[in-house]
Amino acid sequence: MKRRAVISAIFASLFVVALATPAIAATPSKPAVVRFGSHLQWLLRNSVSGGPADITFVYGSPTIDFPVFGDWNGDATKTPGVSRAKQFLLRNSNTGGNAELTISYGGVDDFPIVGDWDGDGTDTIGVVRPRADGRLSWLLRNSNTSGVADVTVVYGSAQADDFPVVGDFDGDGTDTIGVVRPRADDRLSFLLRNSNTSGVADVSAVYGSAVTDIPVIGDWDGDATDTVGVVRNRQWLLRNSNTGGSAQVSFAYGSGADNELPLVWQ
Repeated sequence: MKRRAVISAIFASLFVVALATPAIAATPSKPAVVRFGSHLQWLLRNSVSGGPADITFVYGSPTIDFPVFGDWNGDATKTPGVSRAKQFLLRNSNTGGNAELTISYGGVDDFPIVGDWDGDGTDTIGVVRPRADGRLSWLLRNSNTSGVADVTVVYGSAQADDFPVVGDFDGDGTDTIGVVRPRADDRLSFLLRNSNTSGVADVSAVYGSAVTDIPVIGDWDGDATDTVGVVRNRQWLLRNSNTGGSAQVSFAYGSGADNELPLVWQ
């Protein structure tokens, strides 16, 4: 499958490859790719730069799992997890092995997200669910446990091919919601909220191409604010502000193959 077809499928199904967890002050986010092969292979860099993977491990199934990163135990380190049907299976170290935390949450048609929704320094689970009216419901938990949503927000449109992104867009220590929407001119609109509430976008930025790019969100310069970026083939093109413009950070990481998804960790 060509990369354009993969990106189209991502838009159509809400399979976001751009999940981010909130930035930790003075700790820049770092690039990672997850390679779908006989297993899920995680390839992590320890700097905002290209080069070989610094950390490599295998965790999850390429046929039934979707990868996420989060600080599940509040130790200031993002570690892997996967969403499998109605479960989250989380690890507390960047190593392979069995899930250390298994949580039943969400439905089979939900898209998994993670973030620090209450600013307590721990990332917790959530899902995004398309509604009958074509809008998106965000169902967020403030603990990594089963139960009903602690926060429910309606934001974004499945009909507009929005897909969810998460980040601390104003540097207040709390992760909030956003969507990326393909425009008629084939560019990408980042429509970001500074609170986990419904409403219009607090921050809007046009950046990247809906034809060639996969969006990513991260704190690229360590200022405790998450900002926009895209991955084009294997080139990471990142901005240090939530505005349009040219890439302020650019490097190559990953192979650019169709079986690799870019993620953001740390």
